[in-house]
Amino acid sequence: MLDIGCDLGDMFHWFPDPGWTRHGVEISPSAAKYAAQTHSAQVYSGTIREAGFPDTLFDLVTMLDMLYYVDDPSMTIKEVARILKPGGICAVEISGQSYQLMRSRGLLCWLIEQRWTRLHTDSSYLFWFTPTSLQRLLEDSGLRIIEEHVIDSPTSSVPWRDQLAGSYSALIRRTSRLSRYWLTWTPKYMLLAERVEKI
Repeated sequence: MLDIGCDLGDMFHWFPDPGWTRHGVEISPSAAKYAAQTHSAQVYSGTIREAGFPDTLFDLVTMLDMLYYVDDPSMTIKEVARILKPGGICAVEISGQSYQLMRSRGLLCWLIEQRWTRLHTDSSYLFWFTPTSLQRLLEDSGLRIIEEHVIDSPTSSVPWRDQLAGSYSALIRRTSRLSRYWLTWTPKYMLLAERVEKI
């Protein structure tokens, strides 16, 4: 398996050795070194396009909460498709754009974070994706979406917030079954896509 943007390697806990050969790609040299040493993983410091993995090497590639930071998402996904085995799975997790904007200002922001705005002009996001644009990006690169999942908000120490977040996630989960559009209103969602036989 390969975790792109592996940071300190926390994802490797879910893929024990033996059983999995763990690889990572991490832009931060210090985080890459830590992940490699701590988790007995092979971690490349740099970008996926620089890593030079051979064709059809991986059964699974994960890209969790990182696609908005890459300089060329299309080339990045094409590289992922190239290094996936036919039938291999790519898991992409991103934030719902509409949800992030909705909770970043006004009353909802105040209820959750006790401040009126959390918008910053120095955001490091280079790209935002709608569920449709992410689907198109994956499909244009030779991947086919097979599943989608709403990712629940983390729990807090305030019970009413957790209850509200749980109810909201349940609502979005139901509506997203009707149309993928509704995934943009969830805190985070994950698309699982498999590589088609020929790219």
